[in-house]
Amino acid sequence: MWGTPFLRDDLAELDLSFREQRSESLAPNASPELNFEQAGRHSQKPVGRLASIRHGATGGNGLLRRPELALPHGFSVREWIYEVRKLVSHEFLRGIVLTGEFARPNEESSPLIESLLTGLAEGVGTAVRPVLREGPADVAGALHAEGAATFLSRHIAGQPTYLDSLPEIETLVQRQGEPYWLNLIEQVKKYVLGGRRCRFEPPDLKLKVQAEERRLTLKVGQEGYPTVRQVSKDFRSALDSDVEVGLKIEIVAAQGNPRVEVIPVDRAALRGERVYLQWERAVDTGKTRKEVEDEEPRTNPRLEQRLASRECWLGSYQQKRTCDIANEALRQLERGNRIGQKTLASLRDALRESDKELAHAKRTVHATAFDSDGQLAPAVPGQQLARSLLDKLDESLALTAARALPPDVYRVLGYTSASTANLVDILKAKLRRLAQSDSEELQALLIAYGNCLRDPGDIALFAQSMEKNFRSGRPSRPSDWMRALCRMLMYRPDAARDIDSDLCLNLIGHCFKIAVQQINDMKAAKIRYRHAALCLAYILRRRRYDETFLPPDEEPAVEMKSFLMKAAKGMKSGRIECHGGFVDLPAVTEIIVDYIDRRGTGILLLFD
Repeated sequence: MWGTPFLRDDLAELDLSFREQRSESLAPNASPELNFEQAGRHSQKPVGRLASIRHGATGGNGLLRRPELALPHGFSVREWIYEVRKLVSHEFLRGIVLTGEFARPNEESSPLIESLLTGLAEGVGTAVRPVLREGPADVAGALHAEGAATFLSRHIAGQPTYLDSLPEIETLVQRQGEPYWLNLIEQVKKYVLGGRRCRFEPPDLKLKVQAEERRLTLKVGQEGYPTVRQVSKDFRSALDSDVEVGLKIEIVAAQGNPRVEVIPVDRAALRGERVYLQWERAVDTGKTRKEVEDEEPRTNPRLEQRLASRECWLGSYQQKRTCDIANEALRQLERGNRIGQKTLASLRDALRESDKELAHAKRTVHATAFDSDGQLAPAVPGQQLARSLLDKLDESLALTAARALPPDVYRVLGYTSASTANLVDILKAKLRRLAQSDSEELQALLIAYGNCLRDPGDIALFAQSMEKNFRSGRPSRPSDWMRALCRMLMYRPDAARDIDSDLCLNLIGHCFKIAVQQINDMKAAKIRYRHAALCLAYILRRRRYDETFLPPDEEPAVEMKSFLMKAAKGMKSGRIECHGGFVDLPAVTEIIVDYIDRRGTGILLLFD
């Protein structure tokens, strides 16, 4: 790359310590020809150590160079161009930088600038591009004198001359009993000095290696690489206690190849063992981050959201058009603040209907018209219709709060997973007297509770009411209670946060008793067993907030595991009748045992 011979006054005004810097002001009213001739004369004077700047997009020898000419006084700009052309004729020219008056073309100077570019192109026998032009900071693509001078001063001082970004580096950790990819680069600046090895220790990671561990495996993913790499270290003996650790990362900006080392806060805690991953030497798992995450053992089941189905809302050859029924219900509400019994029943059935074709195809999907967050599928026609219907239903709740509502209203709102203000207020108020509800209203309310309660405090109150009902010895509608609690725990990430651990243990005891009773009395695993077993699994999400909850080697965990394994074996052999639908109930039962053992990896499903 070749630089023209003049740098603007901005360069001289910078307080930088590089030698032989020289710049002279040009008369603002001088003619372009005069300015160019002055610029030409300046070419015989050094304006900085430009000839020593190394840059990746430069001339063939990697240098940014300034023409060094010895011309007689009074030469013309065209003569200067001719001499420059001769000077560079033997060079491989990649571009030109226009500075000073050359960078400010007007009607008079533009032809001369074009002559310069053409002349230089002829001199090297090729079209010269790109052309960089010095300009103010707000001009896109302009070359800035300040940046050029800063680059030069750092280069002369032997310092890095540019900033670069760090590639994303993630490591797999356990957070609240679940695998989680921790971004290590979020803890540092986005840009660092280029060409240098960056060393840092992310603060406040709050990581630890648990007691009794005999092996530590470090798994790392790097931006630009599709698969995860890992390294494992076997300890000479099991750790006596939890060891708090941090991470030390070394990485070159834009190049990657990180080195990640586990650093214990107490340097003696790992007994002198060093655990680190050197990217280029680590074992390539051949698996993506998602695949590695799915294989990682968990202490509690993951959330399983209900999906929104376009077919359930718009209808298909197998299903009615839910949107048409919803439209009719809205018209009736607008006329008289109530929905006719026949329309209400049709709407209830349509909203409850699951996408059977999708469920059978994927086997791990539960999809209805509304998802578990109360939304329709994206870009589905009728979004405004759905919002208007829910708003109108909520208004009707306020108008009829003092009177008994048809149970199907609660079912409809439950199947939409609505969280409207009046509905939540009514559900909270009824929590205190659920035991007095008749059987049909209770069943409808429990559908609404399971799908619509979101606040952890409200869910804890529901759990208290459920435990009180089960403690009576003859609980009303136990399967519906268990299904409601299971939905809260599987749909809402913080559902178990405010449920006391002792209360969770009591609920597990009640659910386990119901599961045992159905297997022993009926020699069958029907819907009550399924809801009880899934409750056992999802109550384990309490481990997200209490790591000591239900130790796998203590009672009642040992008793539950023994019974569930026998039940799974009986289902497989046919001795126990299995009503799992298209859910593989024996396999799900074995997965629940794994979760009790803190090593679960499978998916659990709940269907009506």
